[in-house]
Amino acid sequence: MNTKLLLKIVKMLLAFLIALAFSLVIIVKLINLNPKSEESVSVDCQNSAPLFEGEELKILSWNIQYFASKNYVFFYDMFDGSGPDTKPSLEHVTETFNETVRIILAENPDVIFLQEVDEGARRTNFENQTKRLVNLLNKSGKNYPCVAETFYWKSAFIPHPKIMGPVGLKLVILSKYKITDGKRFQLPIATNNYFTKSFYFKRALLSVEMPMKNAKALTLITTHFDAFEQGTDTMERQVKYVMEHVKKLDEAKKTWILGGDFNLLGSEISYTSLASHQRVYFKTPSELTPLIKNYKSIPSVEDITGPDANNWTTYFSNDPSVKFPDRTIDYLFYSEKPDLTLISKKVRRDDTLKISDHLPIISVFKVL
Repeated sequence: MNTKLLLKIVKMLLAFLIALAFSLVIIVKLINLNPKSEESVSVDCQNSAPLFEGEELKILSWNIQYFASKNYVFFYDMFDGSGPDTKPSLEHVTETFNETVRIILAENPDVIFLQEVDEGARRTNFENQTKRLVNLLNKSGKNYPCVAETFYWKSAFIPHPKIMGPVGLKLVILSKYKITDGKRFQLPIATNNYFTKSFYFKRALLSVEMPMKNAKALTLITTHFDAFEQGTDTMERQVKYVMEHVKKLDEAKKTWILGGDFNLLGSEISYTSLASHQRVYFKTPSELTPLIKNYKSIPSVEDITGPDANNWTTYFSNDPSVKFPDRTIDYLFYSEKPDLTLISKKVRRDDTLKISDHLPIISVFKVL
């Protein structure tokens, strides 16, 4: 083969490989969620939704684990990825929806913060779980006319051997009262590798405004931080982002409530009280320390380190070696302003242990 022909073949092969790589980059971008650092989120609010008039506001925050129930050990539930299960049965999903509705009906919250709600995911039969929950609540006589939601994991195809299909995971806010100005704020992402980053979670803050008849408004925010980020600074960066975000709200004289799954412990005692093999998920001092030291929280540090600390645990691992809820990683934080007063708080524990791997936090505020 002469030199010219060989050079021509090499050039053609190189051009083909470049085109293939470029096409792969475009395909990866098209099939995955690519949010901006800040973007508007549509708020679906019926015209009949009333304005909040002030006084008491009850909030329930809950990571509902895509209504999968506590009947499984999913592959990610074990630190080494060895959990045998990949998806829940349709029957268990239905049972979990019914149990979730039971709790919501019993508590009758004004606002619901939900994390890990599926839409279009293979593991939950491609269902829109927000729509199903709202329909069930409406049929049960509890109308939540306002819904805001945003994806923080969405892909047409995840090439993971235990997923191998589409995913869609959302933050959701349901409200009995009118909400407006939905916004999504992108949290720092765990990795900078283009391909890994493209398919990975895009953790976020979902924020709405609740206008009141006194011309004020309450800012409501829910979030779900990363997990499984040992050896990185991801959690520090996400905490820092949230602190900067609420600082801006404070400077703007906004009254705010933030709730969700932070995947972080709130004290060193919480860390040392865990079984040794469970501590691998966390470090001490906790990355959450700056946030929990500088802002009011539910549960508070006193709650999770005091004699009744077991009443404030919020997470019951699917790991079979864990026999009871043993850590607090879900919280509500709120601004320290005279127009916002905490009236009551609790973790609903006894009859929620089989619904999700998280327990719901419920708080009542007086809002002036």
